[in-house]
Amino acid sequence: MRYLVCFFVAFWLGGMPLLKAQNDPPKFHCITVNPDGSAMLRWTAPTSTTGFQRYLIYFNPASTGAFVLIDQIDNALISTYTHVDADANSGPRRYYFVAEYETVTSISSDTLSSMWLQVDNTNQAMAGLYWNAPRTPLHNGSSDTYEIWRELPVGVWSFRGSTTTTSFQDPVVVCNDSVNYRIVLPNNNACQSVSSATGARFSDIVYPDKPQLDSVSASPDGHVHLGWTASLATDTWGYIIYRFEQNTWQEVSWIYDREVTYFLDDAVDACTVSPEYAIASFDSCMNKSPGTFLNPQRPILMNQVVYNSCSLTNQLSWTSYENAAPALEGYNIYESINGSVFAWIDRVDATTLTYMQGNLSPGMYYTYKIEAFFGAGTSNSCEVSVFASEYAKPAFLNLMNVSVPEGGGVELLVDADVAATISSLIAKRSVVLPQAPFTLYSYTPVIEAPVLVTDETASTSDSAYYYSLSLTDSCGANMLETATHRTMLLKGNNASEQQNVLEWNAYEGWDVLEYRIYRKLTGQDVPQLIGTNLPGNLNFIDQISGVSAGDGVFAYVVEAVENATNPPDEALISRSNVISLTVESGLFMPNAFRPGGLNSTFGPVFRFAGFRDYRLSVFNRWGKLIFDTSDVNNGWDGRYAGELVPAGAYVYVLQYLNQYGETVTKRGAVSVVY
Repeated sequence: MRYLVCFFVAFWLGGMPLLKAQNDPPKFHCITVNPDGSAMLRWTAPTSTTGFQRYLIYFNPASTGAFVLIDQIDNALISTYTHVDADANSGPRRYYFVAEYETVTSISSDTLSSMWLQVDNTNQAMAGLYWNAPRTPLHNGSSDTYEIWRELPVGVWSFRGSTTTTSFQDPVVVCNDSVNYRIVLPNNNACQSVSSATGARFSDIVYPDKPQLDSVSASPDGHVHLGWTASLATDTWGYIIYRFEQNTWQEVSWIYDREVTYFLDDAVDACTVSPEYAIASFDSCMNKSPGTFLNPQRPILMNQVVYNSCSLTNQLSWTSYENAAPALEGYNIYESINGSVFAWIDRVDATTLTYMQGNLSPGMYYTYKIEAFFGAGTSNSCEVSVFASEYAKPAFLNLMNVSVPEGGGVELLVDADVAATISSLIAKRSVVLPQAPFTLYSYTPVIEAPVLVTDETASTSDSAYYYSLSLTDSCGANMLETATHRTMLLKGNNASEQQNVLEWNAYEGWDVLEYRIYRKLTGQDVPQLIGTNLPGNLNFIDQISGVSAGDGVFAYVVEAVENATNPPDEALISRSNVISLTVESGLFMPNAFRPGGLNSTFGPVFRFAGFRDYRLSVFNRWGKLIFDTSDVNNGWDGRYAGELVPAGAYVYVLQYLNQYGETVTKRGAVSVVY
C-alpha cells in the first residue's frame, strides 16, 4: 500500500512538468488601433486547452505603473479582444493577458504596446512621423520593418515607404489640406499591428526656385526673344513673363509648362524702344517665386546710324545690355552691305557703347547690328541701315549786289548753289582796302537762293563799305569766295538858292551802265528822276531856282545800274544812301498894301524857307497889338476888332527859327492905303 501511495505521489508531483510542457503560454502577436481609438488585441491560443479556465486581460494606459485587470475570456479558442475604452489615439496603451488553468500555474503572455503615431508639420513640405515600438526588442514573429501609409485624399490610403526605425520623413506636396498617416507592422501569424491614424494640416507655402533670364534679344522685325534656364523645382508648373510699363511691372504672359524656356514678345518694337523684362516661376499651388525685378534685362537698342559724308564715316551707338549672367564681356559689331550676309567687323569691351566705321563707299547701303556676349550667351540688337550718300560740293557763290535800303543799313543779294548742302554764308566788310582787314559780321544759314543778307550795323550816311562773302559747306570747308563790292556814299550841299550840288563814289563790283539821280520833295509819294550820269561822272548839280518847295527840303538818292547782258528791266540796281538838303530863300516884306485890293493882306513873300516857331505881330502908333499870328499862311487883312484900321503907318515884328536853328527877327513899318 505504501508503495502504491508513493507511486501516486510521485506520479502527481512529476506530472506538473508534464502539464507545463503541454500548456505553453499564449503568443501575443498584434495590436490594432481602430479609428475610434479602441484597441484590438490578437494572439494565438495554447496548443493544449486541457484544464483551461479563462484569459485575464490586463491594461496599463501609461508607460509605467501597475496594470489593471479589465476583462476575462472563458473560451480558450477566442484569439482576439477589443478594448473599447482604450483611447489609443491619445497615447500608447500597454497590454498583456494570463491564461489560467485548473491544475497548473497561470501563464502570462508578452507585454505589447499599441503604436501611437505623432505627426510633425513644422516643415510644411515634409511630414515628420514618430511612433513607439510594440516591444523592445520586437516580439517573436514580428517583422522588423514598419510600413508607412498615408491617407490623401480622404478615404484613399497609399503606401509611402518602410523603415526599421520608429521615425520617417515623408515629403508633402499639397496646396492646403489635412494629411493622415498610420504605421503597420506585419506579423507572420496572419495579423499586423496598426498604429493610431494621426494627421496634420499642410499648406504649400514654399515657392519654386527663381528662374534666371539668360538672354533678351531683338529680331530684325523688332520682336523680343526671351530665353531662361528651367526651374529646378519639380513642382514648377510654369513661368510668368513681366515687362516694365507705366512705372510698374506688368504681367505679359503665363507659360504653363516647366520645360518651356522661350518666349516671343511681338507686342513691342525693339527697334524703337528697349523695354525691361523680368521672370518668375509658379508651382501647382500658384505660389510665385520672387521675380527678377532687381536684375531685369532688356534688349540692346541701337540708335540711328549717323553718316558723315565729309569724312565718309558711320557713327554707331547703342544702349548697354544690363544684368547679363555671367558678366557681360563685350559687344560684337556686324555689318551687311547692300543686303549681303552679315559679317563680323570688330569687337569692343563691355564699357564701350559707340563705334566709328570709316572708309565707306558712297552709294552703298550699310546695315548694322550689335551682339552682346557673356559666357556662352548672346543678345542681339535690331538692325539699323543707312545710305552713304555722295558729298556734293557747292558749285558757285555770287555776290550779286550791295545796296542801301531806304531805312538804312546795307542789303547784300547773294546767289549760291543750294543744290549742295551749305551750312553758312559768312559776310565780311571793311571801310578801307586793302590795308584794313575784313571784319566778320554775319553768319547766315542758306536754305534757298537768292538770299538777302542784311547788315544793320553799317552807318551808310558816314561811309561807303566794301563787302565780300565766303561759303562754308556741310563739311565745314570754306569752298568759295566772292568778288568785293562797294556801296555808294552820297553827299551834297546847298551851293545857293538856285543850286544843290551832289557827289558820290563809284559803285564797285560790276560794271555800271549809268547812274540815275532822284529827287523827292515833301508831299511827293515817290522820288522823281531828275538826271542820269555816265559811269565816270560822279557829280550832279540840281538847278532848283524854278522848283517850288514850301519847306525847302530836297531829298536825293542815286542808283547805279548794272551794265549787263540782261534785259534792261532785269539789270541789277544798287542804291546809295538818302540825303536831305534844306534850302532857305530870302524873303521880302512889303512896305504898303491896300486892304481889299490886289494885295489885300500883309505878310512875308518867299519861295521856300524852313520856318519854325514863326510869329508875326502888328502894332499901331501907340504900341497897341492889333494883329498876331503863328501861321505863316495867315496874313494881316488891315482890320482890328472886325473894322478896317485908318490909313497910315503901322509897325510889324517878324520872328522865326531858320533851317540852321538860328532865331531871325525882322522889324519894319507898313503903310495901309485906301
